[in-house]
Amino acid sequence: MTADTPPPQHADDGSGLAARLLRLWPGQEPQYCLLCLDPDGIVVGVSGATEPVLGYPPGDLVGQSISRVFTGEDLERKFDELERDVARSVGYAENDRWHVRGDGTRIWIGGAITAIRGAGGELLGFVKIMRDRTDVRAQIDTLENRVGGLRATLERKDRQLTTLAHELANPLSPLLQACHLLGKPESAHIQQRLLDVIGRQLDTLRRLIGDLRAAASQHAQAPTLALQRFVLQELLGQVVDAGRTQAGARGQSLELLCTDVPIWLQADPARLSQVVLNLLTNALKYTPAGGRIWVKATIEADDAVIRVEDDGVGIAPEMLPRIFDLFTQETASQHLSEGGLGVGLSVVKQWIDLHGGTVEVRSDGRGKGSHFTVRLPLRR
Repeated sequence: MTADTPPPQHADDGSGLAARLLRLWPGQEPQYCLLCLDPDGIVVGVSGATEPVLGYPPGDLVGQSISRVFTGEDLERKFDELERDVARSVGYAENDRWHVRGDGTRIWIGGAITAIRGAGGELLGFVKIMRDRTDVRAQIDTLENRVGGLRATLERKDRQLTTLAHELANPLSPLLQACHLLGKPESAHIQQRLLDVIGRQLDTLRRLIGDLRAAASQHAQAPTLALQRFVLQELLGQVVDAGRTQAGARGQSLELLCTDVPIWLQADPARLSQVVLNLLTNALKYTPAGGRIWVKATIEADDAVIRVEDDGVGIAPEMLPRIFDLFTQETASQHLSEGGLGVGLSVVKQWIDLHGGTVEVRSDGRGKGSHFTVRLPLRR
């Protein structure tokens, strides 16, 4: 082979094409906007979708702080710094919130920010992915309105059910008295046997109606809440402090991540403490030694959002729809329940429902941790 001979050509195994596609994708992706940030949150690069999503020509954001696209109220809460702090600690942070376009209009963005580290573990910066989900936000608002209407309908049905149970109970006393009169000695022998059957059936019916009335009353007269106005971070701090001893004894890492700006909430602090404690206890139980647990707090739209996350044993997909049902326990991890009956998560849902909030769970499967999210309305 001479010096002028070109190197041999090898068949492309696809890696070259993959590298080219990944290099070209950010500039041609029309829906997902990518912002590259330095460790201080300064935009150092943007993708081609920046203008259709955020309304900024690509060059306008480079060199500017990411805070430029945050709303004024979120800047006061320092959420622009909080999401980077969470990503710096956890590795990423998911955030669905209102952002500001270049023309001043608001847009509901679904996205995430990921901390990018070098080979030595040093923080190089962040990549923030953003997508316009204003249409989804509108659908959620519509569904919430429908849920409110359905809740009112169910309450009316509960009241009707209670009334119906009362009306059904009214004829029982005359019927029982008639059975008593027909049971006199002068009644024929066959009539006595029939009356015994009727009496037993009426007594059973009376017990069933009593159960029905009690069940209807339980829904119609829900436990009351002692509402107070308080700062959510203070409550979470107390619960997390109470859990640190147990976490330390188990060799686990427990971290509270929330903004310094107070999140004022009107709720029942005792019940909400019970909710967070149940979720935290659940995470401590099902996270092995050396595992990590995070309690996070933020605001999304008009909701205060509490997240309790862990990198523990996770939840099997088939268990997720039933995880908040009473006495639900997963067989594969039942040995970790420490004698629990599977009531804690059912209590969580009960109290969050009474607050007019929601609770949901996510897990990518066994061994991949669990993520519980509680949303509570800021305005009651």
